[in-house]
Amino acid sequence: MTFAAACGWSLLRSLLVAAAGLWVAFHVKRLLRQVSGTTQRLAWSLLLIPFFSPGLLVGYAYRNYGLSLVHYPLWNELLYAAIIACQSIPVGVLLIYFSPPASVSPEAVHCFRIMGRRGTSPTRREYIRLLGRGPGQVWLPAASVIFLTAFQESEIASLMQARGWTEWLFTRQAGLVDLSAIMRCLGIVVLIQSALIVPVLIWLWRRSAYSHSDVEPPHPPVGRGWWLFLGAGCLLNAVVPGYFVLGGMIDGFDVILRQQSFFRELVNGLLYAGTATLAALVIARRVRRLARPSDSVPRPGGTTRRIAAVGLLGLALLPGLSGSLVLGLGLSAFFKRFAPQLAYGFPVLLLLGLTLYLLPRSLVLLSCLGIERETSARHLVRLQRHETASTQARRGFAELAWQLTGRPRFWAFAITFFWAYLELTLASMLSPPGMEPAVMRLYNLMHYGHFSGLAAMVVVALLVPLLLLVVLVAGRRVVYSARRF
Repeated sequence: MTFAAACGWSLLRSLLVAAAGLWVAFHVKRLLRQVSGTTQRLAWSLLLIPFFSPGLLVGYAYRNYGLSLVHYPLWNELLYAAIIACQSIPVGVLLIYFSPPASVSPEAVHCFRIMGRRGTSPTRREYIRLLGRGPGQVWLPAASVIFLTAFQESEIASLMQARGWTEWLFTRQAGLVDLSAIMRCLGIVVLIQSALIVPVLIWLWRRSAYSHSDVEPPHPPVGRGWWLFLGAGCLLNAVVPGYFVLGGMIDGFDVILRQQSFFRELVNGLLYAGTATLAALVIARRVRRLARPSDSVPRPGGTTRRIAAVGLLGLALLPGLSGSLVLGLGLSAFFKRFAPQLAYGFPVLLLLGLTLYLLPRSLVLLSCLGIERETSARHLVRLQRHETASTQARRGFAELAWQLTGRPRFWAFAITFFWAYLELTLASMLSPPGMEPAVMRLYNLMHYGHFSGLAAMVVVALLVPLLLLVVLVAGRRVVYSARRF
């Protein structure tokens, strides 16, 4: 298969996933709106588990099954499409759920449609413009991000041998020594993605400017059958992979004890992830503040500042939105040509790639969690904490401040750290020799099939960052309890 054919196949599959995923995302969003309490938390958990399921784990679980379908490629493609659809749709649900109100309400669009039925005959151009300023401000970014997530996926595709440009380029990038060949391939991919990145940038700009509570107009209730989709996503991306890994890990722990270099690689991965996460979150907060329009009253030069802010937002997020494979190949080709001393022997290139890759994800995360949004509750807690004279009251307000501000920031760090720690594509292309993270060893061993030592390594590699985060939370609790006495 040529690169053009692989791009065409990926394009067709991603368009189908985006079209079906947008319809599913709207119904799942309505399901999340109509439930509350424990039921809503359960629905959110079932929705997000497939998105956060590591590609290495999912690809490892289905690799042997995909190889058994080598004579039935259509079934392998359908399985892969179902897996990436369950991983991509949650991102669309997030954008729809946390999207600011559109400039034109659905009621206005309905009235415009009625005018056409009564003989006023609005032009098609006016109707398209109204849709773009109304529902299009919600569904177009959601469809774009579903398409981009499915189009850019590379880890599961390479392990399942699913057709597509990511599998073609990822498995052949070591042999593409000609820089012009790499640039031609990347140019085609960037050209395909460029038009769909713009709606995502506009959504981020609108979300940065929106500072009010999320208000959702009432919708007709959806059926309980949509719980089946949430369950199927968890089954494909978490339950089945977990069964394959946990089933053979017990006999493999003695293998880990003999692999001293594996623990060094775990430390490398933790250091890379921690450094890149801190850099990405700091830059994301700064970019969000610069991109946010601060003048509610029109002032001279306001339009120029808004255009400059949107340009800054696009410049900062475009590398990460292009995907890890495009970003890794682009950085590798650029530094090997213009700064070869940084391309070998130093982790600077990997840290730069991880930071750029995490930047758009961090910005979406900060926007959804509302970390930078000033609320009346946070303002009152901050005032009372400094004005009260009682030590016990100040400690109580400090705990309340943690619940309102500290906990969202902790989750933003934890989720971003998890993304950086498990990023394989950038690590495989930008890691300096002798300083590779553990995910590279796991990926290389997965090509040899399932065995107990590899299953144990996967479990340990996944548990180490989770245990580290648990220790951080427990340490904060211990320090707080000690201060009370």
